[in-house]
Amino acid sequence: MGYVMEGRDEFLGRRVAIKTMHQHLCDNPRIFERFLREARAMAAIDHPNVVRILDAFDWEGLPVMVMEHIDGEPLSALARRERPMRPHRVGALLRGALRGLAAAHAHGIFHRDIKPDNLLVVIDATGESSIKIIDFGLAHVEGQEGHTRLGSAVGTLRYMSPEQVRGQGDIDARADLYSLGTLCWELLAGRYPWKDVQDDLGLRERIVTTPLPPLPPTITSAWALWIERMTAKDRQERPKDAADAYQCLPQDAPDPAPLTAPNPTVAAPPDTLPSGAPRERNIAHHAFQRWAAAALSLALLLAATGSALGDDAPLLTRTVTYSACAIIALEIALGSLLRRKGRP
Repeated sequence: MGYVMEGRDEFLGRRVAIKTMHQHLCDNPRIFERFLREARAMAAIDHPNVVRILDAFDWEGLPVMVMEHIDGEPLSALARRERPMRPHRVGALLRGALRGLAAAHAHGIFHRDIKPDNLLVVIDATGESSIKIIDFGLAHVEGQEGHTRLGSAVGTLRYMSPEQVRGQGDIDARADLYSLGTLCWELLAGRYPWKDVQDDLGLRERIVTTPLPPLPPTITSAWALWIERMTAKDRQERPKDAADAYQCLPQDAPDPAPLTAPNPTVAAPPDTLPSGAPRERNIAHHAFQRWAAAALSLALLLAATGSALGDDAPLLTRTVTYSACAIIALEIALGSLLRRKGRP
């Protein structure tokens, strides 16, 4: 219907996003009204998780919408890189999406086209990943005359709710919740739930009649139950709106255990230490203790021998005897070292 360009607000010195219609569509009253409806819906919502509209005007018959410039990427791009996505990551992103939807639902605005391409992943003020909801071109405002013919399906088929597929005219907030529940299943499982269906007719039948497949066994039951509620075929069984769905969103929990067991930890022998300087200091300390013991043994042997020989013993006898004592002490020290070879 239209296209988006990057622009610059020269007066305020900031980047902006400019959306306009293709020239050949401007004469179509329905498409023109849809463009205006999107601008008015976005202007009614002032929330950090919804893209902000800054201005809208007619430029020589061409409708123009000026929006905040967002440095982010579509959730679809992130999902392709992180497939499957960890539950705590999914939870953080869904909280942003639900907060934005809750603001829209509080104004009676139903998006009707929630899908990965319409959720931009941005870094919020806390440094965490969050969501900006964009493209309210198919939004319906509660209480206004319907712009969709009864029996016509509005939205992206892969993420439509059963009532959208059937073409019901009374679409409400619960259709957005079904879309978000399907998206959540896809993020956690790493694939679209009905990827085996090749044609639109078969896909419509699955959406209307068949519950979503079971999630991988690594996903907790809390997530499975939440998605089951969000994607109930009977919308009366779903949360009433995004604020209600936010309240029952599974809280952050530790990620499931990895599928492959970690390398076993081998306990170090009691007489060893980690490598590096501490080990070297330990070896030097033990060596000092051994030589100190040898020196002490030598001193004791010399003292005992000197006492036994007395002062009258010949000099040669005392010299030979003291040498023998020193040799014995050295043998004690060397023997200790050899027995402990390879040990600190």
